Amino acid sequence: MDGGGTVTVYLGVGSNLDPEQNVPRALELLRRAVTVTGVSTFYQTLPLDRPEQAPFCNGAVRCQT
Repeated sequence: MDGGGTVTVYLGVGSNLDPEQNVPRALELLRRAVTVTGVSTFYQTLPLDRPEQAPFCNGAVRCQT
């Protein structure tokens, strides 16, 4: 914790169901709850052991609570 009593947290964010809509919506909702201080680049990754599934869009977010 810093002097202001806040805590920095890192969250993984991702989706393979309509990620073009769901990831930005998740970030919007997250910003309503905490202070977002950084957003990584998002990458498309293939699902492990599930070749029938759509690729994932994955990234990370740094927040202060």
